[in-house]
Amino acid sequence: ISPNITYLWFFLLMWITVSWALLIPLLVPAGSVMLVITLFTAICGVLFAGTFGMTTLQIYDNSIAAIFSAFFGSTRLFLESVVVSIYRCLPSQYGFTQSEEAVGFPESLSLFAVKGMGVNDSTVSEQDCDGWYWYVWSAILVGLTLRCCAFGVINTFNQSMQAKKSFWRKLRHNGSPRLYVETAIFWLVLIGLMVITCWSILR
Repeated sequence: ISPNITYLWFFLLMWITVSWALLIPLLVPAGSVMLVITLFTAICGVLFAGTFGMTTLQIYDNSIAAIFSAFFGSTRLFLESVVVSIYRCLPSQYGFTQSEEAVGFPESLSLFAVKGMGVNDSTVSEQDCDGWYWYVWSAILVGLTLRCCAFGVINTFNQSMQAKKSFWRKLRHNGSPRLYVETAIFWLVLIGLMVITCWSILR
C-alpha cells in the first residue's frame, strides 16, 4: 500500500494521544499526571481499539459505543484504517475486495462486512492500494474537540495558579458583556464540534 496512509495515520494517532495529554493534566494531581496518562492511553487504547473488549462488529452495532471508542480509544480509528488499507489492496480471491465482474455479489458476504471493518463505507470493497481515508476527518475532529475541552478547563479552573481571579468569581461579580459573549461563543463552538465529530464518526 501507499506509505502515505501509514505516515498520515501515525500523525493522527499522535494528534489524538497528545490531545488527551493536554487535557488529563488539568484534571488530575500534578504528581500523578505521568502515571494517569500512561495507564489511560494503554488501557483505553487496548479495550476500545476494536480488537479486545469491544470488537468492531459491536462498535458498529451501537452508536454510543462507536462515539465512546473513537474518543477514548486513541488507537481505535488508527487500527481500523490501517488494516482496511492493507486488505483493500489484496486481490479479490482473498474475499475482501470484489472485481468488476462480481455483479450482484451481496455486500454482506464480503469479509469486511463479516469482520465488521469499514462498514459505513459502501466503496470499501473496491480494490485500491492508495489507502483508506474514511475516518481522517473524524480523527482530526476528535483531536480538536479534546483540545477545545482542554482550553475550556484551563481557562475555567485553577485560575489562582495563573495569578488570575477565579473565573466563577469574575462571572458572578465582575461579569462584563465581553466575558458573557466569550463564554457563549466557547460553548457554541464546543457543542458544534461535538455534534460534527459525532456525525463524522457515525456517517
